[in-house]
Amino acid sequence: MAFAVEAAKKEGLGNFSVLSAHKALMPAVGALLLDPAVKIGAFLCPGHASMVLGANVYVPVAEKYKIPCVVAGFEPLDVLVGIIMILRQAKEGVAKMENGYPRVVTA
Repeated sequence: MAFAVEAAKKEGLGNFSVLSAHKALMPAVGALLLDPAVKIGAFLCPGHASMVLGANVYVPVAEKYKIPCVVAGFEPLDVLVGIIMILRQAKEGVAKMENGYPRVVTA
């Protein structure tokens, strides 16, 4: 986006606009975790945001709050894999970050 803004300025384009709707994921996660009225058992983490941030961004959440965090895609099978991974963690009594969407997301 920054490149497009710079190029438009350089070209003197008068009909170029940017409506930035960027959101920060981790402050939202932090707000949920700090709200005593919200009880979260696990996070099914979004694949599209994790593709940009990397899956390891959730490691501190899993470690500090002892909440499973599993990255998943949006296809039905991807979601099911993510849910199975969360259920496996619950059954084993562990809370860690796992990447259930490795074809798109890296650490």
